Amino acid sequence: CAGMEELLGNKNECGYIVENKDLALAEPMSEILTDPRTLDNIRAGAIRRGSDFNIKSLIEPIESLLL
Repeated sequence: CAGMEELLGNKNECGYIVENKDLALAEPMSEILTDPRTLDNIRAGAIRRGSDFNIKSLIEPIESLLL
């Protein structure tokens, strides 16, 4: 199972990793809501990273081992 940095990137590439506390989310959310560039960067990173989770890219390595 991957950790949060493996899923989201360690430099806020696809999202923010915060402590499990309500207030820890306030600063990143404020930045995303007030800085269009931050929102665009995270959106683009999330779209790029999301493409790694399509069914074809997940199944191909398994198929190559079995065939």
